[in-house]
Amino acid sequence: MMTIGRALFLAAGLWVYAAGTSPAGEPEHWRFGVGVATQNMIDGQATTNLEDFDSYRPTDEPWNALGLGWYFNWNWQQGIVCDASGSRCVEYMPLVGGWGPGVHPTLSQIADHLNANPGLYPDGTTWLIGNEIIWDDRRTPLQYAQDYHTFYYGLKAINPTFKVANGSVITSVHYNRTGFTGTPYELLDAIWDAYLNEYGETWPVDVWNIHPYVWTKATVQEELDDLANQLSTFRDWMAAKGQQNKPLIITEYGLLNDHDPQWMIDFLLGSFEVLLSGGHANGMTDDQGRWVQRWAWFVNNMHVWEAGGAIQWEHCALHDAEVDLDGDGEVFDIRALGQAYADHPKFDNCPATWNPLQGNADGDEYGDACDNCPLVPNTNQSNADGDNWGDVCDGCPDDPLKAAPGFCGCGVPDSDADGDAVMDCADECPNTPPGSHVTLSGCPTARPDLDRDGDVDQVDFGLFQACMSGPGIPSADTGCERASLDTDNDVDSADIVLFSGCISGPSVASDPECIK
Repeated sequence: MMTIGRALFLAAGLWVYAAGTSPAGEPEHWRFGVGVATQNMIDGQATTNLEDFDSYRPTDEPWNALGLGWYFNWNWQQGIVCDASGSRCVEYMPLVGGWGPGVHPTLSQIADHLNANPGLYPDGTTWLIGNEIIWDDRRTPLQYAQDYHTFYYGLKAINPTFKVANGSVITSVHYNRTGFTGTPYELLDAIWDAYLNEYGETWPVDVWNIHPYVWTKATVQEELDDLANQLSTFRDWMAAKGQQNKPLIITEYGLLNDHDPQWMIDFLLGSFEVLLSGGHANGMTDDQGRWVQRWAWFVNNMHVWEAGGAIQWEHCALHDAEVDLDGDGEVFDIRALGQAYADHPKFDNCPATWNPLQGNADGDEYGDACDNCPLVPNTNQSNADGDNWGDVCDGCPDDPLKAAPGFCGCGVPDSDADGDAVMDCADECPNTPPGSHVTLSGCPTARPDLDRDGDVDQVDFGLFQACMSGPGIPSADTGCERASLDTDNDVDSADIVLFSGCISGPSVASDPECIK
């Protein structure tokens, strides 16, 4: 969602965020978009637009329920949508060139329309030249290069700040059309070469645009992996063409094959994780290595392509169609998928860690999956000792090996070199042989020294009596293992004999070897 004073502006042909690249925790609504389906695409006239939906009419409150930053509608005559104050707006990406008279205006028609509606197409508006090159409009690579050239320079003449994007390329299909047969990358290379041969310059694309549709896989994760692979592969192509530091947008993506509602929700939320992720070697260097800068889900509302046509892609829609499907008297009701889109916080609270549910127990800017104090708010994530615990929840903030004092305290490891269960920091006999019975201070003592004070006296006998179980009857008390002096698991008269042979008296050191 564009807010006046924090809009995107044009610099060297790239998007730049006025506040700099958004840090973790700062909402990035401007990245999130949707395609708003018109009801009569056959004649190019848009009878449905974003402001037809609840929370996008100027006076609606709350405004922008989905949390959109931009939208497009396969048309060019609608423009940005704003609230009554004009301070909150959702950007619009117009589409020209391609099929049908409504979306193939002349440059004069565009100029006249923009002069009559200057506020709808602000500086920096991105114009899409065509939709699904070759696949949708049947132009040859040379024809597309020629049309692109006309619109590119014509739009720049109208407003030099306008950005121009290629018509979308479907990255998951093999093209087999009258005008071209081959892979998506062979198509792009063909247009690239045709443009260079025709005009003697590199194809001037400000913003690259794709449709990375995913076809049915066995699991949601496999579909998300497919999406990520398509993005990475396209970025490889961009890098090979010297285009790595240009923005990449998606004007359509989703699952066209039918899936059940929860599957769609899982894919939607998981796709946001993929799209928001950064640090990719082939990503946009000026955008923290992200593959994609903006994306639009397909599709906002169930729709028909022409009058009388059937509703398509119901499972993809965020809203119902322009009919009252559930009989509540309202049209365009938000569906469960749309609510999942709306509820997403619009930023990845753990950009480097997979966490599609975006859990955040302490409500700070960092998700539980990457928060170094998941139960204590700590916006700065300060961690002086460099361990896995932030300072505000680290019981030993200067000890990288401890998050709590433990037995020995901060700065001293809770180690037990001789394995006698007495920490080294309290062990007065640090080299006790393995298997020795030791006092609380770690020195050898007789097995009947049940209170581990170094002698065998009346106190120990009282503890021994409490453990008596009788011949062949194991003691039920787990604290009585040491009282079975003959190690047969019961405490009986045989153990009494052994105990008697070890009595030393109060404060008289016991003989650790009294039981052979």
